[in-house]
Amino acid sequence: MSTQVTWPGGSSDTPPAAWSVPAAGDLNWSSLSGFLLALGASAQCTTFQKFGIRVAVSTPVTVSTTDCVVCTNLTVSGAVAVTLPSGSNKQMFIISDDKGDAATNNITISAGAGQTIGGSATFVLNGNRDSVMIVFHSDTLDWKIVIFAHH
Repeated sequence: MSTQVTWPGGSSDTPPAAWSVPAAGDLNWSSLSGFLLALGASAQCTTFQKFGIRVAVSTPVTVSTTDCVVCTNLTVSGAVAVTLPSGSNKQMFIISDDKGDAATNNITISAGAGQTIGGSATFVLNGNRDSVMIVFHSDTLDWKIVIFAHH
């Protein structure tokens, strides 16, 4: 006797679908094949769930919508200016001091026009190896500080 399961499809925000997975000896392999394809397409390694990592070697740094993680590691030491793109709901970025000199050379992250970061126009990383994870909330036009790692 088959088992009913639900699983999302292979693209972002796909509603779950019901699948009939055959039990041992059942002949309903087409349903199992469809379920396995959906399972594989929604696995953590799909293209819409990978992190794009960018190492910024000069300032100012303009964050692209395809950047997920921005590590600052300037070839010439100095303060770093990071500008976020206009946020869209649930968009996420991680900004990190990869060089380990933010205590001397602060990293100032600026929100787009009319948007804030934790309620302010800017957020400063000022400790060596500091990093911050921010997620945009469209109802408040604010980049919410989800994780702030201060070393």
